Amino acid sequence: MTDLRDFSFTQPSLAESRIKWAAGAQVRGALFNLLIGAGFIAFSIFDPRFRMILWMGGLFVAFGLFNLIRSRLPKESKQFRLCAHCGYNITGNTTGKCPECGKFF
Repeated sequence: MTDLRDFSFTQPSLAESRIKWAAGAQVRGALFNLLIGAGFIAFSIFDPRFRMILWMGGLFVAFGLFNLIRSRLPKESKQFRLCAHCGYNITGNTTGKCPECGKFF
């Protein structure tokens, strides 16, 4: 039983590392959108015939800013949860009661 319990305590670090990687990927994607949008805007400024590219660049910049702001908002991870009383894995439990110790969380 202790082996299973020890295994359940190692899971949050793996989940947390994947969440951090995903957050970094979201930031990198937002920066890519900002860079492409800035390139489109710069290109359309130098050649005024391409006004449609200016609008596209503006959309890319707006989308990049939106994603950058969204990536910096605090998130609550509900992928992995443990009972505060006994340490039992209660991920996906919707009853509000730990099946191991019977306490409410």
